[in-house]
Amino acid sequence: MKVRSAQERLMLYLDSNTEPDGRTVELRGQLQDIASDLGLTREALYRTLASLERAGAIERTGTRILLKKSVNPR
Repeated sequence: MKVRSAQERLMLYLDSNTEPDGRTVELRGQLQDIASDLGLTREALYRTLASLERAGAIERTGTRILLKKSVNPR
């Protein structure tokens, strides 16, 4: 299955990088590098993070992201 949208790519990345609690992600490295790894521009990554935060799927605090609800990629 190919993940296409920026939101799907980011949620897959976050899901696969959670801490042992399964909900917290500590971002290691710069967002520019994460964007590049996901095949996104830095701007697209920032927009996607903001969109997920507005939707209530994540909560950002510095370099830590809390997954509040799952956004199922299709």
